[in-house]
Amino acid sequence: MRLPDQSTPRSSAKRVLRRAGGLFVRAVRRGGVWTRRRCCPGRAPRPLYVSSPLDDVLFAHPLDLAMRLVRFWGSRRPPTSDGVTVVVASWNTKAILEVTLAAVRRFSPPDTEILVIDNHSSDGSREWLRQRPFGVRPVLLPFNIHHGRGLDLGFALARTSVVITMDSDAFPYSDKWLETMLRPMANAGAVAAGMWGRRGRLHPACAAYRRDDYFNTGLSFSPFMTTSVIERIEAPEYGTNIWDTGELVSLALPADRVVVLPTQDSRFGGWSMSDVAYHHGALSRLSELDDDQAAMSHEDAWHHAIVQFLGNP
Repeated sequence: MRLPDQSTPRSSAKRVLRRAGGLFVRAVRRGGVWTRRRCCPGRAPRPLYVSSPLDDVLFAHPLDLAMRLVRFWGSRRPPTSDGVTVVVASWNTKAILEVTLAAVRRFSPPDTEILVIDNHSSDGSREWLRQRPFGVRPVLLPFNIHHGRGLDLGFALARTSVVITMDSDAFPYSDKWLETMLRPMANAGAVAAGMWGRRGRLHPACAAYRRDDYFNTGLSFSPFMTTSVIERIEAPEYGTNIWDTGELVSLALPADRVVVLPTQDSRFGGWSMSDVAYHHGALSRLSELDDDQAAMSHEDAWHHAIVQFLGNP
């Protein structure tokens, strides 16, 4: 006689909860948009670090309500470990994440914690991360909260006073990488230091932050969009009407509190920082490309960069 599948009720309960959560989020979004259009049509969106919970509802970002609670909880947690925490937010990037995590562990002191926020991947990442490769601390989310919120969650969960963000398509390649990253933080006024971005602002592909200052200044990695983009009046243009994950940190702080380290273009595509890290800049979004030839070109460049900076596997 075949025994009943004991996992079925649990799986069904998860599906019911996920569906109920989705319905609730959609209801809040529709209600917020309806209220804003009728009661306060002139209200403009503001970045998370200067906005209020009301903005989260009115501009259809109910998930940010939960993130505010997470950030508040994280700000009340004092450091409990030495060293640094490297936070990686990932979604369906297992193939490149394996390289990134191996490099972080290879070039970092033993007390470096690696925290991986998995945004409900479906490429085998979750099963692999459950095995705690390279001693990582995995956080397997039940749904995708996206990259910026994933980094915010990582800061809340970090146990150290310094947190380093690392993109899944970036990797350190020198034993000096942490020393070089943390040297600017010796300046009492510096809150963050790291890689240069396309628009001359700090990029979270590889950047260090003082965790206490991050919370005390209300910083967030959540992307910010103007009303024109939210209402789909005009196409999104980064740096003009929409700001990418890490740029808000540079925009929110005085220039003397953010140290952008020298970065040079790499012949493999992307950028590198001397004695620090390489960042490709497109591999984490390969699933969004419609051009197979372009995707293969990025993958080839990535493999050439691995050989150049890390040696033959």
